[in-house]
Formats: sequence, structure tokens, C-alpha cells
Amino acid sequence: MSYQDFKVVVAPRGPFLTPLMADTLWGHVVCRLAEEGDVSDWVTPENARPPLLLTDVFPEGWLPAPAMAASTAMRQDDMVTAAITRRALKQGLMSDELVTKLLAAPDNMEAVLAEAVRETREAKRCPLSLAPEPGCEASSCPALSSQSSIEDRRRCAQLSQSWRVRPPMHPSRHLAVSRQNLTALEGQLFDLPDTWLGGRWVLWARTTIGGSELHRLLGLVGETGYGARSAVGKGHFVVETVDAGPNAVAPVTPSTRLMTLSSCLPATTAWSRQALQYRLRVKHGKRYLSSEFIKRPVAMFRAGSVFQADGPTDFVGSILTGVHATTPEIVDCGLAYPVWF
Repeated sequence: MSYQDFKVVVAPRGPFLTPLMADTLWGHVVCRLAEEGDVSDWVTPENARPPLLLTDVFPEGWLPAPAMAASTAMRQDDMVTAAITRRALKQGLMSDELVTKLLAAPDNMEAVLAEAVRETREAKRCPLSLAPEPGCEASSCPALSSQSSIEDRRRCAQLSQSWRVRPPMHPSRHLAVSRQNLTALEGQLFDLPDTWLGGRWVLWARTTIGGSELHRLLGLVGETGYGARSAVGKGHFVVETVDAGPNAVAPVTPSTRLMTLSSCLPATTAWSRQALQYRLRVKHGKRYLSSEFIKRPVAMFRAGSVFQADGPTDFVGSILTGVHATTPEIVDCGLAYPVWF
């Protein structure tokens, strides 16, 4: 069965303790399927056509900043331009409009970023993220003006939270601790309300199982909960739409490079040596409902990493084995949804 691409929109229904990342979400989907039947096709490293590829989950309108942009910022001649660019790249995400422009001109990223910074100085973009039309005045921007007030800084901090994948979370129950001997104080529990950002989050999926089945499986994950402390109400979301549609970024022809939209690990070291610019993430996974819950750490390429490759392929990376010391059948997802440019 051929692959189909889908754009999935989800909405949080509570706070999250675990970032919404593709490999962890893939694991939740496989666990739900394992309760219903055989999942050997999903977890077999030799499968040349994995049933499901997922991107990380991003706030609507945002994508990971290409790793190539970081070195581009270092080559900027103008100090202010370089400073604003580096500050924006620290956020990890950029507006999808700017990412599309950068990937469409991979050999001219300096000019694209310089133009974005010029618009920033005209208050058409936010200097913290280079997002278009932030709705702020340049004179009240903490990053552009030394005359900004405390209220301006608070407004800026609230705005910057809107593009963060992991919402802020305050546990409901806190335990007071003695600072003298670091022991819990008996009867000193106190309440704080849970808070989280609303809005819509987006991921893309490339799958052979069809849109309705994808909607059902992701809906099960959102209903039962994702990540840490899901049993007490954390990590819940609803799937609003699953629409067949375009890729996250339209591919550029001819395509000789790719950017990943999730963490991945290739099956061969030869592919790793073709990395042009990359970020690393060390994953410390855990196995639930077991006394031997610690998995081996896995170093993976983070979303936004850029590689040189020959021709477009449907996916990159592999299913990882040997991630648990005593249970060899446990695997991890090192597959990534690529954007070719």
C-alpha cells in the first residue's frame, strides 16, 4: 500500500509533563495497537516500508529552525543582525513562512535572514523569533529598546510562550520541604491550579494505514493520556482534524538535501557522515509497568538537522534495537519525516 500524507491538528486538554515528540508518540500508538493484535510489522527493523512516520508536534504556524541557519548567523557582517538572528535561533522554532524561504534558498540563507531582520527593525517581525507581525511596537520591545517597561516585558514573555511546544505546568499538589534537613513537613500539602496554554498544535504523518485509522489511534492516545503522569490527567489532547494535504514544506527540485522534522538515527554510519549541520539529543527512555524501567540512552539527531542525500525518499532513519538491557524485543523509533530541498 502506498504512503499518504496527512496534516493532523490537535488541541491540548490539560498540562503536559512530557514534550510531544515523534518517537514517544509513535511508541504510544504502537502500545495501543499491541493491545489489539500483532505489531510485528511496526517494530521490525527490516521492514522497508514502516506503516507510520510522524513529525514532532509544533504550535500551529511554526517549524524547527534549520540547523544550517545557525552557522549562517555567525557569518553576518552587521553585529545587530547577527545578535537578533542568534537570539531567534535559540528558540528552536521559526515561523513556517520563514523556514520555507530558507529552504528554498539554501545557498543564500544569509540574505534571507538579513531581510527578516530588516523587517524586524521596522516592527514587522518579532526579534525573539523573527515571526511576522507580532503585534508589538518597536519602542516597547525589550529586545530592541532599553526604554521598555515591566508590563512590556511581561507581555513579551507571554507572547513567547505561544510558540513553545511544551506548555507551562504547575503540579496540583505541592509538598512543603524543610530547608534545614531537606525532609518533608507532615501535613504541609498545598494546592496550586494547573495552568497550560491553549491553541492548536500540528503534526504531519506519512502512513499506509489511512486517515480514519490514524485519527482513531491518535485519539486513543489523547484520551488515555501521553507521557508522564497520564493516569492523573496529564498529557491529554483531542484530535480536531486529520486532513490529506500538502507536506509541511513544499519540496524543492532538484532535491539533494533534507531536513528532519523529528529526532532520528540512521541505520548506517555512512549516512551519518553526510550530515551538513545537526543538533544532537540524548534520549533517556523509560519502560512503564516494569521494575526494570530504565532504558539505555540513545543519541539521536534532533529535528532541524540537515543532511546531504541522493534523491527524495519517503523516510530516513531506522527502528532501533538493543535499547533495553534485558528485554531485546523492546525497540525505539529512530524514523524521521524528511523535508527535501
